[in-house]
Amino acid sequence: MCPPGVLEQIVDVVQPEEIWLFGSRARGTAGPESDWDLLVVVPDSVPTPFDNETWSALRDVRRQQVDLVPIRRTDFDADRQEFGTLAQIATTSGRHVYGR
Repeated sequence: MCPPGVLEQIVDVVQPEEIWLFGSRARGTAGPESDWDLLVVVPDSVPTPFDNETWSALRDVRRQQVDLVPIRRTDFDADRQEFGTLAQIATTSGRHVYGR
């Protein structure tokens, strides 16, 4: 689903509520150079979804052609009902790879 160890490292560093794979990898249309697009749902209690310290801790993940898109729980829940938002696209055509 994702490069080895990627989900584990994201979970360890960010402690997300959910992670969704979206884009060409989720659709099964990825080419050899395609990246991995991950929507990372974080609790509302997180002051800023990803601060500089978090991005630094995820440096190895980002070097593996992984694009991380953080979103707070409240925004995710609202956006998943709105056509064309990233949350709606991820939940309708993506794959749930971590969480509830």
